Amino acid sequence: MESTVPVINLERCTGCGWCVRQCPTHAVELIARKAVIVRPSDCTFCDACEQACPTGAIGRPFIVVFAPDQQWSSI
Repeated sequence: MESTVPVINLERCTGCGWCVRQCPTHAVELIARKAVIVRPSDCTFCDACEQACPTGAIGRPFIVVFAPDQQWSSI
């Protein structure tokens, strides 16, 4: 099964903690001076951690696409 939480490149992570401070659900923590998604079920798939990372160590392995408002009818 593929991961749906952000992927953290530990070689690029400097442990600055910006992602931890910006995560609205507190799903990210620093462990041994590296960012880790410690509560994947709390991740809302926003881009706060990715945008906060100054080294580009965090990336989402997915794209969120919002469908236009439409009237759905049953088949």
